[in-house]
Amino acid sequence: MTDDPALDALADDFERGDFDIAPETTELTPASHSLPMGRPTRPRGSSPLRAVRLPRALDDQLTSYANRRGESTSAVVRAAISEYLDRHSA
Repeated sequence: MTDDPALDALADDFERGDFDIAPETTELTPASHSLPMGRPTRPRGSSPLRAVRLPRALDDQLTSYANRRGESTSAVVRAAISEYLDRHSA
């Protein structure tokens, strides 16, 4: 047993042999339950992904600030970059 009822139900189905095999993919298709897989789908615009490495102390500050404001760290970073570029544009 896990803390996830949907996962427990899926495991029970599997143990009972209560699942279908989709021939074109050979993936298990649960008979009555499904678990979300991967990232949620959302409309994709022209929003490229950027990855940065931060020193631990700066990351901790960012996380703390975002939590206090009830925002995601991504939203805080976007706002900070926008403000920086507005102030330093030629």
